[in-house]
Amino acid sequence: MLYLIFRAGGERFALGATSVIEVVPLVRLRPVPHAPFGVAGVFNYRGTVIPVIDLSRLIADTPCRPLYSTRIVVVRLELEENGKNRGPEKSERRIGLITEQTTETMALEDAMFEDPGLHIEQAPYLRGMVSGRNLGSDTLDAPGAKNSKADMIQRIDATALLTPDIRHALKLAREVAREDTNARETGP
Repeated sequence: MLYLIFRAGGERFALGATSVIEVVPLVRLRPVPHAPFGVAGVFNYRGTVIPVIDLSRLIADTPCRPLYSTRIVVVRLELEENGKNRGPEKSERRIGLITEQTTETMALEDAMFEDPGLHIEQAPYLRGMVSGRNLGSDTLDAPGAKNSKADMIQRIDATALLTPDIRHALKLAREVAREDTNARETGP
């Protein structure tokens, strides 16, 4: 499977390319007052306002740096939510993810990812890791070395990035948008 490789909080991560719609330059975001932790704001993506999560803030509690290689990765997420009267409903959401050093893709097999032996309840989006051994290198990085094949890469599950607070905020936003649409269609 093809993965988009990037950095957040100084570490390397992989995001499945099948969920990536587009990688766009970092633009000025509109802040959202009282937004859940990790939400950097919203921006206009091709005529649609979408929320943006700062992965470095979420993972390492420091905002992504405004580097030339800092990007917003627009992803498509399949969500299952409870409908008003019909039980679970599937919906598609687009969100942006701010990432640093977003400059490469890599073909990695699912079997290459190892269970790190740690599961952090507050970070359910972190999945298995690929070590240098699985990338074709048995050497360790020299201190300060970057982008070495021996550097570990951790897989991220984009859907799991949506914490309960963020899911709740997205659900409320969808309901408000539906009400606005209905009000425009029915008139004053």
